[in-house]
Formats: sequence, structure tokens, C-alpha cells
Amino acid sequence: MYHSITIGEKNTWTDWHLIPTSRPFVTLPEVKVKTVEIPGRDGVIDLTSLLTSSPVYGNRKGSWEFYIANPYYLYSDKRFITNATNWSSSEAAYHTIAQYCNGKVRSVVLEDDPGYSYAGRLKVALTPDPKYSKITISYDLEPYRINSSTLEKLYN
Repeated sequence: MYHSITIGEKNTWTDWHLIPTSRPFVTLPEVKVKTVEIPGRDGVIDLTSLLTSSPVYGNRKGSWEFYIANPYYLYSDKRFITNATNWSSSEAAYHTIAQYCNGKVRSVVLEDDPGYSYAGRLKVALTPDPKYSKITISYDLEPYRINSSTLEKLYN
């Protein structure tokens, strides 16, 4: 398992050979808390669930960081594979990935959680380094995740 992410029709490992710096996950959405402070009263009045009888949520925000696999040949299963993406530079990887993702709304499916998908806007950034350049994909996803089999929207 490579802990890859499928973004739209592209996979971070299969298509771009990006190596996650840590196991990718999507953060939980923030609860939109609304309180009112009344002078002369102890505490505050919580209006968070007043209109909807349950809390409402903001978007899921976070980022994933990947190393760019720069070598011409990648080592896999004790053999070298030559059909790997041959990035001539980290800037070539950055421009290719940014052209596909940056500022666009895409669906997102984590390899570790294939039964659910998310949707939202992505942003791509490059951290160049002589040895290990990094690509950071920031996300601003809708608050719910979608169960692929039932199309049910879930907040957890």
C-alpha cells in the first residue's frame, strides 16, 4: 500500500510517483459555533444548534505533503521499473501537478479509505531542495464525505 490519493482521475503514486511524507488523512470539519454574551449574565448563550437542531459545519481544511520521486528509475519489488514518470526537475513535476489541481474543484479518494470520497478546491505549492523536493497539496473540502456505495453524506 502506497497511501496514495486519487484526485479526480489522477493517482498521486500511479500517475505522479509522489511519496507521502506521512500517512494522508482528511481533517474533520469544524463545528460553526455561535454564542451570545449578555451583560450581567454568567456564561454565554449557545445558539449553535438553535435553527437546525443539530450543529452545522465548516469546510475541512488541511494539506498533504509529498516527496517528488526524482530518479529516472524507481525501485519496486526488487526490480527497477522504467515506466515511472521521469521528472527532469522538481519544477516539471510542480507545473504538471499544478496544471491539473491548482485552484480546481476535484474529487478526492484516499487509498486507505476507498469507500468514501470528498470534493473541494485544491492548491499546489513546491518546496525545492537539492536532494528531496516536496509538493504540498492544500485542500478546502466540503464538510461531508460521501459513502461511495449509498451516496449518503456523512460528517465523521
